[in-house]
Amino acid sequence: MDEQRTARGRTVDDDVVVVTGASSGIGRAVATALSQAGARVVLAARRVDRLDELVASLPGPAHAVACDVSVETDVARLVAEAIEAFGRVDGLVNNAGLGSFAPVAETTLDAWNEMLAVNATGSFLCARAVLPGMFERGDGWVVNVCSDVSRRVFPGGGAYCASKFAQYALSLALGAECRPQGVRVGAVLPGMVQTEFGGGKPEEREAWLLRPEDVADAVLFLATRPPHAVVDELVVHPVQQEY
Repeated sequence: MDEQRTARGRTVDDDVVVVTGASSGIGRAVATALSQAGARVVLAARRVDRLDELVASLPGPAHAVACDVSVETDVARLVAEAIEAFGRVDGLVNNAGLGSFAPVAETTLDAWNEMLAVNATGSFLCARAVLPGMFERGDGWVVNVCSDVSRRVFPGGGAYCASKFAQYALSLALGAECRPQGVRVGAVLPGMVQTEFGGGKPEEREAWLLRPEDVADAVLFLATRPPHAVVDELVVHPVQQEY
C-alpha cells in the first residue's frame, strides 16, 4: 500500500472496495469507475440478479453479495465474504439509500423507520464492520454518498432529510475519529441525479440533471486524495438546480 501513497495522491489500483446499493444508478456507476481504475469490488444490494449482471460487465475482479444494509447479520456476512474473496477491505462506499416523500403529518412510522434504517443505520453498520481491519493496517477509506439535502430541507421531505442529515453527521464524526488511525472519511453530497430514485425511468428524467457518472467521479476523487489532504465533503449539483 505504501507505494500508492504519494504527494500527488494515491490510486485505488488493487484496493478491495465494498460498494453498497450497487445494483443501479449511482452505485452501479461507482462500481464501474472503481473497477476501471483497477480496484477489486464487492457489490452489495438486495437485487442480486442485477448484481450478477454487473459483475459480468466489469473489467476487473468482482464479487456480488445479496445484502440488506439495515440488517446487522447481513452486513457481517457481506464483510466476511469480501475478506474471504479478496483478503481484506481497503475501501467502503456507503451508497445504499431509499426515499419516500410526504408531509411529516402524513408520514407513517414505517416509512420513517425504513429510511433511517437504510440511509443512516446502514452506513453505521457497514462502517463499523470494516473499520477494525482498516485500523489494524493503519490505512483505508470510507466515502458516504449523502445528499445535498443533508444540509437543507424541503416541504414533503422531512423524513428523508432527517435520514440524510443523520448520515452526514455520522460521516463527519467518523472522519474526526478515524483520521488519527490513518483512515480517511469523506462525504459526497449530490444534487438531483438521473436515476430510478423516487420512481420513474432515468432516461425519462430532465436532461439537465446530474448523471450517475458525475457522482462516481466525485467518489473516486475523495478516494484518491493524498494522505496530507483532508476532504470532508464534496458537493456536486446540476447547474439548473435551485437552492
